[in-house]
Amino acid sequence: MTDGEGFGADGYLRISYATSMENLESAVAKMKALFGEKAA
Repeated sequence: MTDGEGFGADGYLRISYATSMENLESAVAKMKALFGEKAA
């Protein structure tokens, strides 16, 4: 995950999906815990 500024999307996060489904599911669970359910 990185900021979107380098990709012309200032104020947004850029997330790579180039990983396993298991890693993606784990990352989403962690983001939900950090940001709340509205993050999903």
